[in-house]
Amino acid sequence: MRAVYDTNVFISGLFWHGPPRAVLEMAIKRDVDLVVSEHILSEISSTLRDSFNIADAETERILERILEISTLVYPSRKVRAVRDKKDNRILECALEGGCDYIVTGDKDLLVLKKYEGINILTPREFLE
Repeated sequence: MRAVYDTNVFISGLFWHGPPRAVLEMAIKRDVDLVVSEHILSEISSTLRDSFNIADAETERILERILEISTLVYPSRKVRAVRDKKDNRILECALEGGCDYIVTGDKDLLVLKKYEGINILTPREFLE
């Protein structure tokens, strides 16, 4: 089972308990083959620094840990399926990584339900 987690899932999983933390723990235990891209890592980094004032050293440690439990892909295909460019980058990562799932809390992605055979679910739905 291969999946892409949206930035909001990583951030919620890092700071709070609940379904996002549980899906993050699934990746840590290798119950999920997690796929990330440079775009996702960059967005996590900027969110940690700008929204949570996490120090650069701690941000780098978190990113290194994510890379340890993930496969890094470099999407070659551009997608324009939703209005937000950041959301399109999530779709591109999932396509490049051959993913079965996108796990997100983003309504613009969730409304799609499925994209080119990739199921788009909330963390709670993914756990079920």
